[in-house]
Amino acid sequence: MQARMTRLIHRYFDPTGYGDTMVRCAARESGFNPRAVNWAGPVFGLLQIRYGVWSHPGESLMHFAYRMWNPYRNLELGVRILKRQGMAAWGYSC
Repeated sequence: MQARMTRLIHRYFDPTGYGDTMVRCAARESGFNPRAVNWAGPVFGLLQIRYGVWSHPGESLMHFAYRMWNPYRNLELGVRILKRQGMAAWGYSC
């Protein structure tokens, strides 16, 4: 699973120049588990993306969770977040 997720992360983030950095983030945030969840956030998926901040208007918590548990959707949103906020979204350290 780790090797597959690493390749996928590189595919999405290498064009931004953050491929290796985001691999480290996924390792720290989710242990490369695309179905990771921290209900205290609540945050979901490989990059532990926060509900409420990045959910669609009116989107339920569970719909957001299912969307973020899809690694492709999680990484697509991760690229958008990186472009908007930089590494601040992940605490500047990965």
